[in-house]
Amino acid sequence: MKNILLEEWSHTGEKEYFSTIVPDGCRDIILRQDPEGRSSIFISPLASGISNVKIAVGDWFHGFRLMPGTTIDESAFGTFMENNCSLNKLDKTWLEQFCFMKSSVHEALEGLRSDLGSVDTVSRHLGVSVRTLQRHIKSETGMSPKFWSSLVRARRCARMLEDHPSLTEVAVLSGYSDQSHMTRELQRWFNCSPSSIQKGCLQAEINFSGYD
Repeated sequence: MKNILLEEWSHTGEKEYFSTIVPDGCRDIILRQDPEGRSSIFISPLASGISNVKIAVGDWFHGFRLMPGTTIDESAFGTFMENNCSLNKLDKTWLEQFCFMKSSVHEALEGLRSDLGSVDTVSRHLGVSVRTLQRHIKSETGMSPKFWSSLVRARRCARMLEDHPSLTEVAVLSGYSDQSHMTRELQRWFNCSPSSIQKGCLQAEINFSGYD
């Protein structure tokens, strides 16, 4: 279980608002309970851009955030939920029943977010061809290696902007070709400019746990 569960979290809506969800490389199993006590359990998608979720006063959420690259047997989980539609709490034993992490996927994603960096370097490190690595990651996660390497770079860059006043310096340190490249990538992932992030745009959301 320790290789699958990244974080257990909860949240209560104290006012009505739209919560901005940023790409984090993770999927969550989420229980949502409304003020009348009605419950629903669902699995969040793997996001490639920001989305907004309406939160009502008194809404309560409890979630299991799964490690990046975790595979979920959604068919089996859906059948289980249909047969147990009155469930009103999450159970960690579900992680053992419906979720798993392939060691090959874990190693590849760890390589992509480490100093190994490029797909070419990671594939050599793992002893497979670039094409094999690309097919494997795509088939197991639904996203390409480029998705994962671009995501971790953007998330780290956004966090770095909080403490560095120079956009040019952050672009270089983050591995972007120039400031314009950095700006395009942050707009694509977070719909925010680097200067807006420096001023606090999505600051809390970007600092949530995820693929970093």
